Amino acid sequence: MRNINNKLIVALLLLIFLLVVFIIKPSVIGYSIYKKTAKLNVTLDELATDISKYQDELKAKSINLSVCNSFNQRLLSIIDNQTNALIYYKTQITQLNYNLSKSAKEVKQKNKRISRLNEILSNKVNSFNKRLEKKEDMLNKINKSYGALTAKYNSLIKNIGRKICCKKKVDNPNIKFFSVTDSNIVCLTNSTDNSYALSCDLLD
Repeated sequence: MRNINNKLIVALLLLIFLLVVFIIKPSVIGYSIYKKTAKLNVTLDELATDISKYQDELKAKSINLSVCNSFNQRLLSIIDNQTNALIYYKTQITQLNYNLSKSAKEVKQKNKRISRLNEILSNKVNSFNKRLEKKEDMLNKINKSYGALTAKYNSLIKNIGRKICCKKKVDNPNIKFFSVTDSNIVCLTNSTDNSYALSCDLLD
């Protein structure tokens, strides 16, 4: 008997719950909506039409929002890629600037070294040119001395040749020329390319 009563109570409570959920609550909500529409001077049909319209607009806006979100995601992905590329290129530019600065310092040092070497080379060239000028002066003096000595030697040889050949001419009157070949005096009766005319009138 007690079990039957318990079942009836449970069934009754369940029935009350169903009435509240499916009948009373919708009725209350509907009545509330009706009162609000009455205040706004809007019929239920107009309200339903507006709600349908707003639902369509909401659906369209939801679609646009979805498209915008997709576009924003793509845009953010592109921005991320560009940002990574920008960071990479910035790093490369920094490295290039460092290398350029380092190369500029090396070039500056090498230019200084080249300047020092050019200065040393210029000093050596000047010193060499001075020594060369001195040697050229000495060579010119030697050449002049050699020319003077050669002239004296030739004059001496000619005088000696004339004296020798003039003495021989006493025994051989046909001797009319003489030549000097390898410091040897040769008395000649005929002229040659390197012979001198013999003149015995001016002998001391």
